[in-house]
Amino acid sequence: MMSGKNPNTENSLSTEAPMVRIGIDVGGTFTDFPVSEAEGGELSYFKTPPTPHDPSEAILAGIRTILATWGIAAGKVAYLGHGITVATNMIIEGNRVVM
Repeated sequence: MMSGKNPNTENSLSTEAPMVRIGIDVGGTFTDFPVSEAEGGELSYFKTPPTPHDPSEAILAGIRTILATWGIAAGKVAYLGHGITVATNMIIEGNRVVM
């Protein structure tokens, strides 16, 4: 069970890990990863610093850390969802990229 624990500090899944869902939110301050068992259960969270020059670097580093820390095989990931707060905040704040 995940028990709402943080992989930044401790291993919270047993070796008999259930299927999991991993979310990704690329933000300006952190890249956040909510993680839960696929069939429900408590949410756990992981954060990694963003990599503005290439957001995929932070995404891959976070996923690799979560899988390694919690002992999750890649095949146990039932769902991977991605969002980007950076773009949403630009729209809300009325900021535009000038080309």
